[in-house]
Amino acid sequence: MKKKLWIFAFVALALFLSGFFSFFEQSRAPSDKGTDNAAYGTVKINGVSIGVELANTSEKQEQGLSGRNALGENEGMLFLFGKKDFYGFWMKDVPFPIDIVWIDGDKVIGIEPSVSPQDGDDVSNLKIYYPPAPADKALEINAGKAEEWGIREETVSRTGQ
Repeated sequence: MKKKLWIFAFVALALFLSGFFSFFEQSRAPSDKGTDNAAYGTVKINGVSIGVELANTSEKQEQGLSGRNALGENEGMLFLFGKKDFYGFWMKDVPFPIDIVWIDGDKVIGIEPSVSPQDGDDVSNLKIYYPPAPADKALEINAGKAEEWGIREETVSRTGQ
């Protein structure tokens, strides 16, 4: 009888842990995943926690949000460049408007609000958006969220991975 009880307890614990970790993984991952090997983290600005996919390689940075259908309500993509520079962004194959938040260290240095999708396959005709000063990070979020969340220049941001 004790052996059956131990087996039942073990199976119940295994099922519980499996469900718990499955829920945790789904709750922290952006809704429209880009790649299977994507890394995720959190950005906290003005008390708002934003779940982000990390664009921390040149391949992920080049791909960005291209080909995605949407971002979730409190989700975004955080570009980690490693050094400050004037990194340019375009809206190639991004079908929804976004805000681009430029970050230097832990401070917001600029915001490009409501950047709209652009038509056309000719990349030479796409508008390129640059930060107002060299930045080492950029955060792409749904259009209007920067204003809704009170993100302004000099706002402090915190990142966690």
